[in-house]
Amino acid sequence: MKKISIFLLLIFLVLNFSLYAEDFPLLNLRNKIFTESNLIKALLAKSKDSLLLTTMFDSCLMTISQIDAYFAMLGMIESIKKDSLTEEALNFIENWLREIKNSNNLNIKNIKLMKPVTEPSTKTHLLLLSNYFTELDKLINDELTKILALKLKLKPRR
Repeated sequence: MKKISIFLLLIFLVLNFSLYAEDFPLLNLRNKIFTESNLIKALLAKSKDSLLLTTMFDSCLMTISQIDAYFAMLGMIESIKKDSLTEEALNFIENWLREIKNSNNLNIKNIKLMKPVTEPSTKTHLLLLSNYFTELDKLINDELTKILALKLKLKPRR
């Protein structure tokens, strides 16, 4: 009976992780922001809103870099054996997520303050970025919840 329950648990975990890997919202959003940055870059040379577009492009690049660094940190955490995972490692990732969130909130504030917009295409990209940054804020909250759950699992062991 014990072998069957362990086997079923393993199947559940494998299927759960497989499904999660296929649809990783944070990676999908990172790719959307990357695509948006390329579209903004294409507008830079011929736009009257070049200063505004440059700021938006820089925000995209900074956000992409921060998300990429987070993925690298997740890779390092995954390399730690489950019984060796420490709260300090989780704190490091949690702090990085909070820094991304702070930068993201600054991006959202800056986007709301960006005026005047002279071209309709700039306004379109501004609204898209605002939506992406708002979505990123929600996804970071989801990631922070997962980190908290891992921390709570560590507590009983100590």
